Amino acid sequence: MGIHTQKRILEIIAKLTLKFERIWILGNRFPEDLKNILVEEVKNLNNDRVKLLGFLSNNDEISKINIIGGNLIDLPEENSTYQEAKEIFAKII
Repeated sequence: MGIHTQKRILEIIAKLTLKFERIWILGNRFPEDLKNILVEEVKNLNNDRVKLLGFLSNNDEISKINIIGGNLIDLPEENSTYQEAKEIFAKII
């Protein structure tokens, strides 16, 4: 989802008076040189409930699973992105 979509979700939440304690954003398959753009965009949202959880990098093993229609549950624990996800999700679980 793009930052424009995130802004729209926040607008809809406000109009419908939906209550969310926290909204997490996770950058997926982000090139290293573009991460700062998302960091700044999240800051510009100026919303204390919206937090940038982190970034997951792309790797060949995940791309292969996606191409062949496999299941990411089968991703080996040694995979670097698996390890990134494990560390990131430990922050909120």
